[in-house]
Amino acid sequence: MAFNVTVAQVQQLAGVPSGTYDTQISFLITLITEPYTLAVDPALALDGGAFQMMSLACVEMVAGELVAWLYRQPGYADELDFAMISVRPYAGLNPNDPSGLKAQGMGRMHPYLRHEPAQGLLNARIALVSGKREDDE
Repeated sequence: MAFNVTVAQVQQLAGVPSGTYDTQISFLITLITEPYTLAVDPALALDGGAFQMMSLACVEMVAGELVAWLYRQPGYADELDFAMISVRPYAGLNPNDPSGLKAQGMGRMHPYLRHEPAQGLLNARIALVSGKREDDE
């Protein structure tokens, strides 16, 4: 089950002109969608709507990663001061997800992913506690 993510969808969502960054987008599609294909919970019976929702989530995550990559490029977040005019990028942006698309896509994808197993014998948490045991008197 491979998600339907195209370069054109990512370019449209990220707001970049078509024909630009095609190789980077193709690389990001492969890098992001393949692990999520394996991470989907096999116990869920996925219908067409859920599959389309997960495909949209992958498109959002790929577009968000592209925008984050563009944000980290030299010159993108530069400041310009000229006389009494100052032009600066918005300082409240998270450099790892400046558009918020990665978080939005992850929020859409989260209900369909495998979750950590309940704690059992093999993955029990062990904690050291100082003090005496009750039967140590």
